[in-house]
Amino acid sequence: GLGLRDRLPGTSVRVEDALLAVHRSYLKPIRALMASVPVQGMAHITGGGLVDNVPRILPDGVGIRVDTTSWTPGPLFACIQQAGKVDADEMYRVFNMGVGYVVIVRPKDAARALACLRRQRASPVVIGTAVRGRSVVTLAGL
Repeated sequence: GLGLRDRLPGTSVRVEDALLAVHRSYLKPIRALMASVPVQGMAHITGGGLVDNVPRILPDGVGIRVDTTSWTPGPLFACIQQAGKVDADEMYRVFNMGVGYVVIVRPKDAARALACLRRQRASPVVIGTAVRGRSVVTLAGL
């Protein structure tokens, strides 16, 4: 087994430090973004992961298709999944998988939104698209 003082596989970080890492504040980049482009929705991805948090902000008739290959979850998630023999779907239901905050903008505003967030030293990634249908998150790429 892996102890708290052991190094997280593939990193130089101790397991205890990875588990106790401080959450990043999104306040400054989100304020700048809101002053730059019309934001259609936002969700802080906490307990419940992408699957439960994002649908809370979706209007009726709009779903989100998330491409799970558009980013790489950190090594802590791989370690938890492997050590606990946790199914990939369950990982995305329980953990944020490295996506701390979701912002929804119209396609015509995406380039401006990405540029604004990069200027704020955020690391934005387009992870999905809105689709007609039920107000759910569909995970593609698992």
